[in-house]
Amino acid sequence: MALPTIGHTRGISSSSINKATDVAGNVTFALSSSIASTVTISFGYTYGIAPIVIISPINSVSATDSSLIYVTSTQNDFTINISAGANITLSHSYNYHAFETQTNNASGLTIATGAAATTSSRTNATDIAGHFSITPKLNNAGTGATITYGYTYATEPIIVISPTNVLAAIDNICVYTTSYLNKFIVNTTSAILAEVHTYDYHIIETQSNNATFNAITTTTYVAGSQSRTKCTDVAGNVQITPTTAAGTVTFPFGYLYVTAPIVVISATNSAGAVRMNSTYVTSTTSSFTLNLGVGTTDVANFTYHVIETII
Repeated sequence: MALPTIGHTRGISSSSINKATDVAGNVTFALSSSIASTVTISFGYTYGIAPIVIISPINSVSATDSSLIYVTSTQNDFTINISAGANITLSHSYNYHAFETQTNNASGLTIATGAAATTSSRTNATDIAGHFSITPKLNNAGTGATITYGYTYATEPIIVISPTNVLAAIDNICVYTTSYLNKFIVNTTSAILAEVHTYDYHIIETQSNNATFNAITTTTYVAGSQSRTKCTDVAGNVQITPTTAAGTVTFPFGYLYVTAPIVVISATNSAGAVRMNSTYVTSTTSSFTLNLGVGTTDVANFTYHVIETII
């Protein structure tokens, strides 16, 4: 199978991929102009339908510009869309994870519009991955949508999402998910705009204990506390109780990867959502690190998903 390749449009001075397959990898690009631009990664494999794609920033400028970034996909490629106004002095770098879904709804998954939205819908959606949209009510915090599975998990699974249109990117600090055994809820905060927001989602089964994990032994973050639940080397939940200063928290793996894996994150409470514009994730073969910028002392919750890739 051929490996993916990368290209870009006017406004991008350079782009590259690293440790990249059709499933996961790293994308780096530099802007020469603040105009709207795109970076497209062409798969070596042609998917049956457009896959879901999750991206996460892995450096500070990418986190700061996350409200200007969203991803779209076709059967042959996926595109990182950069809105006008992105930083042109530093390179942007993102992890990506592509996941194949299907055109029908064999699992029986359904979506219901919540009190904080006027419409919601899903496409190519299963109990593992798919696309959904919500149209929130203006300045109305609460449940935007409830996505109910056809399958009931033994433990609340891990949910990661990525914006797939401009509005979802702009409002990335206004949306977070809550996971249950048989569903997940898309929550909105009162600052969200009343227009259509679209997302990709990926659901990862986890377990109730931390059987594969070592203790949290390394931290340079001046945090009140940090913890994790339902964690494995593949997926889990982490919680940070920070001070207002910037810093890091490192979570060791129980397993030593051959090469530093790809890690993607999502917010699971409102404080975590607010910090998505200042938080990025890095990894080594033995751990992953949440890098948090200056913020409030509110408890921030995140999910993570780790994907092994190539050197």
